[in-house]
Amino acid sequence: MQLKKRIISANEYIDLLTQKSPDHQQIKSWRVCVIDEGLYMIFDYFKSVPGQPITLIIQVNSEEMKRRGEDVVLPAYINTIKDITDLQEFMPFTMAQNTYKYEAQP
Repeated sequence: MQLKKRIISANEYIDLLTQKSPDHQQIKSWRVCVIDEGLYMIFDYFKSVPGQPITLIIQVNSEEMKRRGEDVVLPAYINTIKDITDLQEFMPFTMAQNTYKYEAQP
């Protein structure tokens, strides 16, 4: 499923809530945007998704950096446990499923 981000009105939000899938629950994330050493990062922090450990998703504009011939290097204070880029199991739509449970891989 491809998600498209866009701005919606309050009325459209209320209308969409009435169409909510009974197979999904509302999940919340906290977003923090930071610029560090010229790298723009978006941190999406999911701490209350049942069946899942606390997850922090970091987004960087890697396409722009690749176009300039630069490698993405995260600041030293960020310890990456697992790269979840494009993994369906960590997409918000998947994590919001009522039956979602993260299965840790060895």
